[in-house]
Amino acid sequence: MAEPEDQDYCGMGGRMARWNLNLCIGVVFSSVFPLVSLAVLVKFLLHQVTYGYLLVFAETRKPDLGGVFWVQALTQLLYCMVFYAVVMAGVLLQRSDGYIPAALALLSGFVAVASVVQFKMRFRWQSLPYPEVVKMDKDHPIPASTVRKEVSMYIQPSLNDPSLPH
Repeated sequence: MAEPEDQDYCGMGGRMARWNLNLCIGVVFSSVFPLVSLAVLVKFLLHQVTYGYLLVFAETRKPDLGGVFWVQALTQLLYCMVFYAVVMAGVLLQRSDGYIPAALALLSGFVAVASVVQFKMRFRWQSLPYPEVVKMDKDHPIPASTVRKEVSMYIQPSLNDPSLPH
């Protein structure tokens, strides 16, 4: 009999976080050392083969929280872009003769921070906007056969007596 899954490592969200970290490492350091992108590509191709089997056939079913993990991964990737801008500013500061290339790279970090803020504030992904819900209700009305008909309610007779004070 096999051991149970390690929820800290293979649990919900742990695998997505590790994949996102690998992607961030590949994105940040591929500019400094281009062979990193090849190593990351091979790693993700191996993930495709192994986890393509594991997720479908070998692992226990888990509740679907893909949307939450996907948004978290995108947010972490945007933070990675901020880190990338800082690393590139440092590399350019060390390798160039002046400060202008490093300053431009650092300015792109502010653009990345603004994109993180915009992503968190602008996109409503947890619930639909009300006009979309109304449109869906109009497009797909509930059939009359499934609508519960109003049943008569019991009202205490003394409450209907008009002679009693209210």
